[in-house]
Amino acid sequence: MKKYSYLYSKESQKFSTVQSITCTYLSQVMIDNGRKRGSYDSTEWRLSILSRYFTKNISDITGDDVYGYTEWRLKTVSGSTVRLDLQLLSRVFKWCHKNGIVDEIPVKDIEYPKSGKPRDRIINEFSFRLILSNTTEIMKPIFILGYETAMRRSEILALRPSMIDLKSRVIHLDDTMTKNGNSRNVPLSTTAVNLLRGLIEFHQTNDLIFNLKPHSVTRAFKRACQKSHIENICFHTLRHTCITRYAEKDLNILALQCISGHRDIRMLARYSHIRAEKVALMMD
Repeated sequence: MKKYSYLYSKESQKFSTVQSITCTYLSQVMIDNGRKRGSYDSTEWRLSILSRYFTKNISDITGDDVYGYTEWRLKTVSGSTVRLDLQLLSRVFKWCHKNGIVDEIPVKDIEYPKSGKPRDRIINEFSFRLILSNTTEIMKPIFILGYETAMRRSEILALRPSMIDLKSRVIHLDDTMTKNGNSRNVPLSTTAVNLLRGLIEFHQTNDLIFNLKPHSVTRAFKRACQKSHIENICFHTLRHTCITRYAEKDLNILALQCISGHRDIRMLARYSHIRAEKVALMMD
């Protein structure tokens, strides 16, 4: 008998929905594979959305149901976001199939929406100050760190005082916390140092500085942008903006890689939206 086949016994019908599978999937698959890097929280959030839509037994979900979900989600989010949803749903079904919970994987024949073009929007300092003026005091430090350090949302939310070396002006991220699984030291601007100095004063060494869920930050940033009448940006835009700003200060590729954590120069190029006009001035 497969490890989790009991979930679909007649005595355990209450465990048969996507929502009920979620807890088991998170505890058995994600708890050791992504909690610290931020993927656990994002997976939990996506599963909550999938659970609200798919209310029938997971073994009864068909390709038509998945197609319906795709059409429903595309009304409010990008094709890239829906692709991530479907990729997660596919992993859940494969896990269920492997453990004898379902016989079929309805996602396998679904055509995924096309990915959107990489974001190339950045914001100027005036727009950033406007966004700050339209958010809460709790969110302001998170936004500022994103703007000053190019750290990812998940990295900022995982910060603890023990990781911060104000004397050397760096934050140490170990390999469990970064997206690519490589540890790195994040250099800190004077603004970031002063901000962190005030924040760690009120926290124990191993306390989380920001005890918030990723989607809370996402929603807060979206609200602040709406109040500021700034469109087509998200929290990750701060990372693009920060890298571009430092690129325009003539920092070399190695310095930019140190800031961003990118190992691939091609990926760094996608994030650094340096203007041709700025390059022209450098050439003289």
